[in-house]
Formats: sequence, C-alpha cells, structure tokens
Amino acid sequence: FNRESLSRIATAVGIPVSLAPETERKENFEVAKVYVKVDLTKELPPKVISGFTNGREAHISVTYPWLPIKCDDCGKYGF
Repeated sequence: FNRESLSRIATAVGIPVSLAPETERKENFEVAKVYVKVDLTKELPPKVISGFTNGREAHISVTYPWLPIKCDDCGKYGF
C-alpha cells in the first residue's frame, strides 16, 4: 500500500487527515491505519469496496477505534 491508495480508500469514509505513524513506517502490512475526519451525522460504513482497473473489487473492512460517546436519549455526541 501507499499513501495515495490509502487516501483514496479513506475518502469513502470521510476526509483523510494523515497516516498513523506505524502505517507511515510500514511496520504492519496486515493493517493500515488512516486518521480520517468523519461526519458523525451520517452512518459510518463497516467496509469499503475498492475497484481495480482490471475489474476486480476488494472488500476492505473498516473499524473505528475511537468515536465520541453518543447519548442514547437525545442522540447528541459528548457528555
């Protein structure tokens, strides 16, 4: 993977900000971490489908290790 490819994939979730330091250093080729600014008023996808020029598709799992707390009663974020 490279910065451009990861940014393109992350765009499906939100606005890419930067790569995590361990991803930048390419320490783990199984997981790529990208910091992304997301719109919390929209549903966050559990996966992204990326297409290749040869017509193949890759289904990429997406996780969100940190999200602000959302109130169950009013639906607003924060305390």
